[in-house]
Amino acid sequence: MKKICAVTCLFVSVLAFLGTTWAAFPEKPINIMQAFGVGGSTDTLLRGFSPYLIKEFNTQIVIQNVPGAGGVIGYNKFYKMQPDGYNLLFTNFPTPYTAELNSETKIYRTRDFVPICAFAKDHIIALTHPEAFQNIEEFMKAAHTRPLRVGVTGVGVTGRGSNLNGLILEKSLGVKFTFIPYESGAASLTALAGNHIDAVITPSSSATNLVRAKRVKPLLVYAEERRPAYPQVPTLKELGYGNADVYFLYGAFAPPGIANDRLNILEAAFNRAVKNPSFVEWIKKGTVEYSHLDAKAFKAGVEKLMSTTDHFIESVN
Repeated sequence: MKKICAVTCLFVSVLAFLGTTWAAFPEKPINIMQAFGVGGSTDTLLRGFSPYLIKEFNTQIVIQNVPGAGGVIGYNKFYKMQPDGYNLLFTNFPTPYTAELNSETKIYRTRDFVPICAFAKDHIIALTHPEAFQNIEEFMKAAHTRPLRVGVTGVGVTGRGSNLNGLILEKSLGVKFTFIPYESGAASLTALAGNHIDAVITPSSSATNLVRAKRVKPLLVYAEERRPAYPQVPTLKELGYGNADVYFLYGAFAPPGIANDRLNILEAAFNRAVKNPSFVEWIKKGTVEYSHLDAKAFKAGVEKLMSTTDHFIESVN
């Protein structure tokens, strides 16, 4: 009888252990944080993508906006989150890397972020108010006579990506801008639409609705070839700046230390969601370029963008 009880207790213990080990994931809502305000390109893409993740995970997706300090506050918070698969980051890369290089308050290391999946490429664009300048030639002429007020998201010499891109444009044109920092692309574009500043440098997707409404006007795309969404807009390379393919990759990361089994589940679900025909159709209606990268390819893309960022920082300095 004692042997039977012992075996029974052991069997129950094993079942309890296996139940814990094989518990379905996810069993509760997944939090996805992004380090900027509501309405910018990162926020818009994440909110557009989240319904397809909900379908794959069969659970709620909670989006958290944690803006401040050019993204550093959010990235610091993400870095300290539990690596249990329920806490993720969605961002435009290489923004965390440029912020890390500039910030004195960062505690994170971008290289420790664990890539999950990316699905969009977004080239940088310079825009103006329709009543300010009709083309890049007029803009360049004015920039050589006075310091134009250019809206960027973030502060610092090597901070938020679009600020670095402002410095790249300064060097390309041989001028000096007065940079006006904003916490999101949406905020800077609102100021531009109100004709309060001369130009904005931001990911192209941030400006889609305002461009279509003709409240802002594209001047220049940071690319080596003209982009399908803006075929009439000249590129930075056309101005004679050689290595001019400047873009963001939009994708998701897990905190350092996440277990492989959870990571594998996340990767599979994200990849399925990204391939959903309805999502592909939705994203192609905007100005970002659909670019699906699995974890391995995304990691390679991250490494390339960090190297390119280092090159540009050395160049502008």
